[in-house]
Amino acid sequence: MNHITFLFAMLLGLCGCTAPQEEGEGGMRLELPAIRAGEKIIEYSGYSDVAYSGNSNIQPDPEKVAFTVSYDETHKQPRWVAYSLSKQELGGYAKRGEKQFHRDPHAQVRQADRSDYRRSGWTNGHMAPAGDFTWSDRAMNDTFNYTNICPQNEYNNGKSWNSLEQRVRDWARRFGEIYIVSGPIIGDAVNGTIGDNRVTVPDAFFKAVLARDGGSYQAVAFIMENSSVPQSYPDCCVTINELEDIVGIDFFCSLDDGIEEIVEGSFDKSFWGMQK
Repeated sequence: MNHITFLFAMLLGLCGCTAPQEEGEGGMRLELPAIRAGEKIIEYSGYSDVAYSGNSNIQPDPEKVAFTVSYDETHKQPRWVAYSLSKQELGGYAKRGEKQFHRDPHAQVRQADRSDYRRSGWTNGHMAPAGDFTWSDRAMNDTFNYTNICPQNEYNNGKSWNSLEQRVRDWARRFGEIYIVSGPIIGDAVNGTIGDNRVTVPDAFFKAVLARDGGSYQAVAFIMENSSVPQSYPDCCVTINELEDIVGIDFFCSLDDGIEEIVEGSFDKSFWGMQK
């Protein structure tokens, strides 16, 4: 049965990553940013219906973490959502179908609901996209929890941001496994809030991606405005360091410090296949 674990950082200045669930540097989960004091962390795991497509040698792990959320009760949306995505996890059996957006009944936090979004002019924007979780119908359903949703411009959601999400899947196929962190940039909240729960409309969204490059790593980040202006993801690239300065999140903190400094200070468009 799916279970949700709340992890509260108890020490000021805590910068280590939690829950060593998947392989990575020192046994840590590479996708997790540093956890700050008082952060409300929701971990979605424990699926009994895991099924990978096209590889019978993969042994599904029912304790696998689908995705981890740092939840922001003030703005009624995630601060960030982190997960790994492997080639084997793509092309599974789960379908979006008639799944509905819903409050997470197990999360003891103040959440948005469908009435907030109804006739608001903003769509329900997944931070962990449903299409990355075809390996489990239950995991995909969990992406429809409002703990994973932000108010998103319809064009951005269906076009610009969707193009980036599809490219991320291409990278998972190419590199075998990648590590992803996505979230809103509240900024000045120029579009205010929606609904009775006063859900803040973000000014922009970010996505940070890490991949192995032989014995080392490569990383790149993206910032897209939350608007109907067409945006090409190769034109939205920034370094991880630049993104960290904007959002105040320490990404990929479980990498060795020396590696992290190099990886987060630049990006190589040719490595990611984004050269002009």
